[in-house]
Amino acid sequence: MDHVKQQAAYVARLAHLRLSGAELKTMARDMESILDYIGRLEELELDEVQPLFNPAAADDNVWREDETGTDDISDEFLRGAPDVRDRYLMVPQVVASDEVEGEDDDM
Repeated sequence: MDHVKQQAAYVARLAHLRLSGAELKTMARDMESILDYIGRLEELELDEVQPLFNPAAADDNVWREDETGTDDISDEFLRGAPDVRDRYLMVPQVVASDEVEGEDDDM
């Protein structure tokens, strides 16, 4: 379990997760359970088992050429929008103005 706990701590660090001791212990236990299950699956004798379906080998897949079109539906789209100005969709502001100005200082 110690090795799995170290691996759980490593995965948490890679994912930038701050886990408490209890959370790390739970994660390690879950990882150990998953690895045990994978080990049980690896023990199965599957040489004689045929796959049920392989989408890459399906014979009924129909391929067609891509067709380009000249349909311009932007006017129709814009007619259905609630607020349009100069062909732009207007939406409510979600970022405060002072936050936007501060971001340029870092560049």
